[in-house]
Amino acid sequence: MVSAAAVCVAGFSASAQVVTVDYELSDGETQTWNYDEATMTMIGPDGFTTPYTMDVEASKVCGLVQDTELCVTFDEIGREVGHSTHFELSDGRSGTATVVSVEP
Repeated sequence: MVSAAAVCVAGFSASAQVVTVDYELSDGETQTWNYDEATMTMIGPDGFTTPYTMDVEASKVCGLVQDTELCVTFDEIGREVGHSTHFELSDGRSGTATVVSVEP
């Protein structure tokens, strides 16, 4: 089963990179996701891949998870390794997202 945390992302830059983010939901569930900025796809556990969109001004990311659009709103967008921020999912869950790597 794909977690709703799958639509989370820590931000974008002018140069496309792959950003790896660890997510911890308030219920203790954790997952790691890779975000390919060049293709605007995210790759999660077990190789699950889906496109995503981002509204930087609203600090909001949306994507399809199990055929349902799910959006995430971050307290703060960041993409530096170690950046950590609170997020809320459109399904009511919340947690913390932490950038663990940024690769060219």
